[in-house]
Amino acid sequence: MYLPAIFIYQNFVDIPIRSTSQFHRIESTGAYFDKYTFGVAFMQIPFWLVADIYAKNSSHPRDGYSRPYQLSIFFASFFYTLAGLFIMFRLLRRKYDLILSLLVTVCIFFGTNLMYYSTVEAGMAHSFSCFLVTMLVALTPGFYRKKSIKRLFLLAVVVSLMVFTRPTNAIAVLYLLLYGVHDRNDLFDRLKYGFAHILRYIFLAVPFVIFGAVQVLLWKEMRGGEVVLYSYDAEPGLIYWSNPKFWKVLFSVQNGLFIYAPILLFSFIGIVLGAKKKEPNFRLMLGILVLYSYVFASWWAWWFGGAYGHRCYVDLLIFFAFPMACFLDSALRFKKKIVLTITWMLIFVFVFYSNRMTSKYTSPWDGPDWNWETWLEVIKNNI
Repeated sequence: MYLPAIFIYQNFVDIPIRSTSQFHRIESTGAYFDKYTFGVAFMQIPFWLVADIYAKNSSHPRDGYSRPYQLSIFFASFFYTLAGLFIMFRLLRRKYDLILSLLVTVCIFFGTNLMYYSTVEAGMAHSFSCFLVTMLVALTPGFYRKKSIKRLFLLAVVVSLMVFTRPTNAIAVLYLLLYGVHDRNDLFDRLKYGFAHILRYIFLAVPFVIFGAVQVLLWKEMRGGEVVLYSYDAEPGLIYWSNPKFWKVLFSVQNGLFIYAPILLFSFIGIVLGAKKKEPNFRLMLGILVLYSYVFASWWAWWFGGAYGHRCYVDLLIFFAFPMACFLDSALRFKKKIVLTITWMLIFVFVFYSNRMTSKYTSPWDGPDWNWETWLEVIKNNI
């Protein structure tokens, strides 16, 4: 919605919106209001502009929604997905061998709903967000070791884009702030570092302030001068904060994480074992995932609508990749053949199941008519 409004229509009034339940008109301005932040649109710009140039010189309508624009959104999503997976692979290679790193990367793509949200629903924020969070993890060590202003600027832009792609990604910034902190002494050292290098932290906030100002101005334009800082005010919000639906988020047939991406059970086992063994930053990753899960489980729609699997965890797959590698590294090195055989069988079954369910998904798999009986029926008929 942002790109057609800015580059083609020069307003938010004349856009040919069909999803009026998602984007409603503001009576005072006649403009459509977009409650979503503009991070995804910003990342799509290079691909979208190529489509716009092509549409100008072809028979396709230059309306922002015809076939060239649709393809540009797909290619943008798939590009960032591949880039994110490549960075993930390179990060894994720092600790694990080539085969294991490739195996984990393949499992993350084909064994979760990342494949779905990078191809079928490529316009949603999750594949873009997954790339940005992976970039955050890749750039964080250099924040404390290198003084390059270019790297610092890149990290600042990544952090800002990450938040303005999905605001809940502000939680992932904890990885940057607490990286390498393993005990109380490390925490005190980090606080000392923060005071000594306060300008570096302030610099991180500069792109965020700029992006925030742009977003507020865009919302102000839509709302006829009204300043909007929180765009989800029409939704109930975190109504389950005192009774979070953790079990449902993880195991409900209504998009439960492990029901539609069972291969992430390897990550769950790996992160718990790694945290106990004090693997570097495993406790931090576990804490971040728990905090995210609390937010998801507290949201009024804890299943996050008609989605394939719990789509919000797609953003965080880098935090599942390392624990999965930790678990598989131990399991595949086990001397007993029965353990090795079972592990490979589970990998095959989980990936096969995820692929089949992805190909058979028809929105929405939620609501009273979607239960364990209908889920089992899909499995019987299609797997």
